[in-house]
Amino acid sequence: MYTWEEKILAFIKETDFSGIPVGKYTLDDSIYYMVQEYTPKPLEQIRWEAHRVYYDLQYVLSGSEAMGIGSTQDMDVTIAYNPEKDVLFLDGKGGTLRPYHSGGYEIFAPTDAHAPGMQLDDGTATVRKLVFKIPV
Repeated sequence: MYTWEEKILAFIKETDFSGIPVGKYTLDDSIYYMVQEYTPKPLEQIRWEAHRVYYDLQYVLSGSEAMGIGSTQDMDVTIAYNPEKDVLFLDGKGGTLRPYHSGGYEIFAPTDAHAPGMQLDDGTATVRKLVFKIPV
């Protein structure tokens, strides 16, 4: 029996995402994922976010970005929780900023404030990424 993390990583390994357009897709009855493409932004343009209903597994297919990771307990809510989108936005001092390159991934729990999509010094023009939503 696979854990959800093993299931998702096996799915990524077995799937060619190069021809799959940006959008939202279903993996199984409870997990869905989004294919995203964007240009990373400077740190000052990034917002901290958190979720309550889903874990995020964010997997970089190509390009490079930094993601901030911190605790929701150390931050103030700036935009109240939206249950339809399962997101709230925060402000405060985040924790670790980590670089992520092709094949890198991170899992964010509901107690994790995270700030994805930050530009690295190498000036990567485009990031192609998968974001899996796993129910708590």
